[in-house]
Amino acid sequence: MLKTRPPVNNKINTSIVIVNGIIFVANYIYKNATKMNKFFALVMISVSMLLSSCLIKFKSIKSGSVGVKQTFGKYKEKTLDPGLKVYTIGTRMLQVNLAPTKFIIEQPTRLSDGSLLSPTVNIFVRINPDNVVKLMKEQYSSRSRRIDPNSFAPWIKSITQESIAKTSIQYEGFEQVNIDREDYKRRLLANLDGRFKNYFIIEDLTVPSVHMNRERAGALDDYSVLTQKIVNMDLEIQLAQKQITLDSLRAVSERRSNEVINPSLTPEILEKERIENNQMGNGNQTIIIEK
Repeated sequence: MLKTRPPVNNKINTSIVIVNGIIFVANYIYKNATKMNKFFALVMISVSMLLSSCLIKFKSIKSGSVGVKQTFGKYKEKTLDPGLKVYTIGTRMLQVNLAPTKFIIEQPTRLSDGSLLSPTVNIFVRINPDNVVKLMKEQYSSRSRRIDPNSFAPWIKSITQESIAKTSIQYEGFEQVNIDREDYKRRLLANLDGRFKNYFIIEDLTVPSVHMNRERAGALDDYSVLTQKIVNMDLEIQLAQKQITLDSLRAVSERRSNEVINPSLTPEILEKERIENNQMGNGNQTIIIEK
């Protein structure tokens, strides 16, 4: 049986050749230089080594992970296997962990008959190595170099909650309170978004509990009605308090006006007012006042 050689990383071999060439040239210059030039040779060698270390970088991709290169913001289509990798300035080396991660997701759903279906779902997922780059392009926005399913936790939870709600609606009109967990699991797997199945491999999915709670739904409705009544009562109290304040201000204003007007009303003015009022009431009737 023929043995196949493992694939060779050409970039590592190239970097080794470059480093050996720099060392050879530096050694030759140092041996053939005069005492004065040896100092400058050492300075040049140090600067060259420093520049080389800045331009060429190394990254170790651990077992159970794959590497993704990002050059000037663009992802390379091909992922890298575990091992020591070499990359240059302007490139980011991202390590994607393919280990499964557990998520516990709850999504209470109100049905049309007022019942509340409250399932709890435990889902173990790992990133699909075949679609890592597509997943990175569409859903990854962080600057971290270490990536795992937790890096996509908001998206995973959102997609799963939508699928749980879609599954729960299928139990509208269901008479039993206790739902078969295996039946719910089968329906949930069928309702999972296609993108989710492309980007993640489901290692395990369990439904520890799923319960139809009609009493709680009624209690929530009663609580909402009671809360609205309390809000309306508060508004009525506030309006009554404002009306009482307005009436009090009006009474105070009238009392102060009377206090100012009454001292100025002499008997002559009152008699004149009486005559004018009588004339207005009797048309052009003449009134004789005896002296």
